Amino acid sequence: QRQMCIRDREDDVVSVNTQLYQVSGYCKLNGVNASDDARITFFDKDSSSTCAVNEMEDGKLTGKLSWENGSSFTDFDTNMWQISLRMEEPYYSGRVAGLGKDGSFEVKDILFGTYDVMVYSEYSNAYVKVGTITIDSKTKSRDFVISGYAVHVKMVDSDGNPMKGEQFSFVNTEDETDTKYFCTNTEGEAYLIVSKPGTYKAMLRKESYGTVTVTDKNVSAILRKSEP
Repeated sequence: QRQMCIRDREDDVVSVNTQLYQVSGYCKLNGVNASDDARITFFDKDSSSTCAVNEMEDGKLTGKLSWENGSSFTDFDTNMWQISLRMEEPYYSGRVAGLGKDGSFEVKDILFGTYDVMVYSEYSNAYVKVGTITIDSKTKSRDFVISGYAVHVKMVDSDGNPMKGEQFSFVNTEDETDTKYFCTNTEGEAYLIVSKPGTYKAMLRKESYGTVTVTDKNVSAILRKSEP
């Protein structure tokens, strides 16, 4: 028995009565054979079990991150840094991995395709693109260089107590359109990356917590709430 099901969009659902028969054939989208990486999944309507055919291929990426400004990852807690791979077309796919103390990384289970490679701190929305890479084999190795400057801050109130779980803005005093945001962890700390040297002010709503000056290296500072 043969049944043809043609669908015009992704994630469409069809009913196929397999009984005890083997199911085979081609995946068609708008009547055209889909690419080899198309994924077909059969769902058992009476249970949560699934069966995927023509599984997509994936690979692994290893390498090391370094700073263009010559700073070292060992200066900071790399547990708060991550590397992210993102692909938007022909479908969205993303993978995230942590960093070793020397900036090394290993990203697993990456679906074949071309990705933007991003670096960020989990407590900041300041993503920095460090390159692109095509994953087309089971293993691949590539090193990346970060252009920019890491800023480590510890935010405390006027009594020196850590400001936990607060969202701050980080504003370039010479160009307020250059603004980033970060959230503090349970110790009142956060990491972010700025693209250029300058003086930056930390703000919690309308309250100032002082400034950090970035010159030619990564920088660390304790910022205290300014007295009214």
